[in-house]
Amino acid sequence: MKESTSIMKLLSNHFKGEFIERKYDEQEKVKLIHNHFTIIFDYYVNYSPHNSEDYFTRVMVPFKSEQSLLFTLKNKDLFARIQQLFDKNTIEIDYYNFNKKYFLSSNNGFKAKTIFTNKEIIEVLNSLNKFTLTISNDKGVWGEKLPKGYYELSFFTNTLIKDLNQFDSLRNLFIMLITELQLAHQITPSS
Repeated sequence: MKESTSIMKLLSNHFKGEFIERKYDEQEKVKLIHNHFTIIFDYYVNYSPHNSEDYFTRVMVPFKSEQSLLFTLKNKDLFARIQQLFDKNTIEIDYYNFNKKYFLSSNNGFKAKTIFTNKEIIEVLNSLNKFTLTISNDKGVWGEKLPKGYYELSFFTNTLIKDLNQFDSLRNLFIMLITELQLAHQITPSS
């Protein structure tokens, strides 16, 4: 994934963020700070036992919370439609065709609805390709569980994003999400 180095370096210059070199099994990263929150952009490689690799673009924000709001938002596809049938935490939002495009599950429907009825957030989501956006207590989307009270707001897509405009959209999305979550007293910086 040699090209990711040049993209992440370009992105760090574009955002005036911190470029972090590759270490062991981790890819290069770019870190930005917004309101004391660290926004991390990286690529992730998932190696399968069949000698194939899947590449993902990820954006993550670690944070602390006493509220433990959890959610998963993803594009509606066949698997999401089936999951929706069996998930007791499915949230319906009649706003900007949200229910037609997305599957949303949360442990707190009211708080999740508050976030996903923000027109600007919906517009950015609509500009993105197939993705998953989540708040969970897992490190780095597929990592180990975080200590109690620690969470990550995470975005991932099974695409290597290379377009700076798309990265700008993701940065703006995360700034809006951080702002919404702060206004609802849901998150505080983890460091």
